[in-house]
Amino acid sequence: MTKISKFRHMYITKLILLFCLILIVMTTCFINSFENDNLNFKSVAFVFTIISFIFFISLFLEIYFLAKLKISENVIENQTILFNKKTLLLYTEIKNIELHTERSFSERGYINDGYPVSIVNFKNGSKLVISSDCYENYKDLIIEIKTNLNNQHVA
Repeated sequence: MTKISKFRHMYITKLILLFCLILIVMTTCFINSFENDNLNFKSVAFVFTIISFIFFISLFLEIYFLAKLKISENVIENQTILFNKKTLLLYTEIKNIELHTERSFSERGYINDGYPVSIVNFKNGSKLVISSDCYENYKDLIIEIKTNLNNQHVA
């Protein structure tokens, strides 16, 4: 049976809103860093431009690696959203699957219960990160991968 990943609407909304906000802040700060038609590299606005540009790059990388997963009996298909680059991942190449819980932390302890993240480690050293923060059907995807992995080892 084939399972296709579904993105959480709030995750996509968060990415779009962050992208717009960072773009607005970066543009506004860059425009305000001009004095007498010259760019003032020592102004606070220019520093905020650089900081917002760093956030922009990190957000772009998150969007760049965002992928739709298609889990079938023989292979996991990983297709990036931005450039439609397809990667086929074989179950025979899976080394192990790790389960982590991502939590927010402060000086007084954990802020929330967190959310589960599974990391599929491959024999060649590459990793596939599947997060319940990103995928609406996270549990179904992990169960399907584990079932197909067990079927591959039994056969």
